[in-house]
Amino acid sequence: MPLPDPWPVCISDARPTVRVSVPGSKSVSCRALVLAAFAKGTSHLHGLLRGDDTDALAAALAVLGKPIQLGGAEAIVEGGGRLQGGGATLDLGHGGTPARFMLAVASVAVGDTIIDGSKRLRERPMGDMVDLLRMLGITVEELGQSGRLPLRVRGGEWTSHVLEVGETASSQFLSALLLVAASTPTGLELRLRCPPTSAAYLALTIAELRRWGVEVRTGYGDGWAATIEVVPGALVAQRRAIPADASSALFWASAAAILPGSTVDLPDCSLDDGQPDAAAIPVLAQMGLQVETNSGGLVLLGPEVLRGVGQIDCHAMPDAAPAIAVACCYADDTTRITGLHTLRVKESDRISTIASELAAAGADIKVVGDDLIIHPASLPHTAVTIKTWEDHRIAMAGAILGLRRGGLSIAEPGCTAKSYPAFWTDLQRFAAESGSGDTA
Repeated sequence: MPLPDPWPVCISDARPTVRVSVPGSKSVSCRALVLAAFAKGTSHLHGLLRGDDTDALAAALAVLGKPIQLGGAEAIVEGGGRLQGGGATLDLGHGGTPARFMLAVASVAVGDTIIDGSKRLRERPMGDMVDLLRMLGITVEELGQSGRLPLRVRGGEWTSHVLEVGETASSQFLSALLLVAASTPTGLELRLRCPPTSAAYLALTIAELRRWGVEVRTGYGDGWAATIEVVPGALVAQRRAIPADASSALFWASAAAILPGSTVDLPDCSLDDGQPDAAAIPVLAQMGLQVETNSGGLVLLGPEVLRGVGQIDCHAMPDAAPAIAVACCYADDTTRITGLHTLRVKESDRISTIASELAAAGADIKVVGDDLIIHPASLPHTAVTIKTWEDHRIAMAGAILGLRRGGLSIAEPGCTAKSYPAFWTDLQRFAAESGSGDTA
């Protein structure tokens, strides 16, 4: 059933007590799908995120000869053996992660594969991946603009197993290569000349590889992984339970932080499962959010006063910035959010879109370089429609702001299907059942 467009957000003027079950991690789901495709045997993935990105990735792997049965949040993957490109064109929609992962997958498939996507995905940088694949001896043809999709990849054996790597626009390029490296005859050794972009996501990739039995050797310098070596070897099928998505959970944590007296129960969520955005919840705790952990997940209690903490560095958790910025709108002091330079090349230029849409809602927010500076302000209740810029995280951030501000509507709400298809259902129940409701 089509969503209302724009979606009117109901204000939560009570002291809500709600329970929200967020979907599986997008980051882990994408990594597990790729590894399952290469693992010999039948893998079972439980709690898989079913969103636009993961469905597009699963469909692309199936085209290359890896049958995937999807049912609800479950997936059965028949893996092992060579992948067959055969001239296939794979449309990854808006999915930056699936596109980058499939460029690496295509490099070890038999024959040519064309990787393509939406107009916005064609604007996102892929030049680093083109360069890395060519350094490995893979032929990559740019069919459009230089360093952009569509790209034709001619699969084959990598002719080198050592890459000297400088700064890249995204850690996803390195993660993509690491995910397929164990299935090559030589494996891969990355030698990093500088700290990697979004190192926390690279660490997530290493941890997932090891869960699947891949031997990964790391060498550290000045606190960061200066060398990462994936040893070649056969992957074995797994039963993998995908953890709840920390990025999705963070929006509800932000809702708890800005709604005094609220209680938000997030079952199956953890602060220590390696997902980078989980680190943002302790930041909210510094601002006054009370965080309780138990065997079932997290319980969050909203403070009467939300404190400003001066500066928040999002370098290790860049995707947390939209939800963090919403909380800072209701802090009692100025906040500067730093470490955001990678947000320029997300689904939107998130530094600009966070600033423009929160400002449209009445927030006192400015962009200085790549930083966001948010001053305390009394947000009006006048009607305003938030533009989403086809960016799921901008849409969810605006919706959470609307729970306290009121008067907000969200344009093009369907973009949340990328990572959280049930978001609007959960939001509706949050408002409707704020007295004693349960959105699980």
